Amino acid sequence: MLAGVGPTQLVPPRPGEDPAEYGCRAASEIMVRYIVDGIPEGQANSACQSRHGGKA
Repeated sequence: MLAGVGPTQLVPPRPGEDPAEYGCRAASEIMVRYIVDGIPEGQANSACQSRHGGKA
C-alpha cells in the first residue's frame, strides 16, 4: 500500500500538527486510499485467510 515510501512521505504532517493527531489523520487517509484503490490482485484471499484461520 505504501509503495515503498514512508507514511510521512505519503501523507506529510502539517506544520505544528500534534503527533497523535497526525497519526489519526494519516491512518485515515491511508485507509481511504486503500479502499478507493482496492486490494491488489491476489492479496484479498490471503488477507481473508490469515484473519479467518485459513478459510477464505
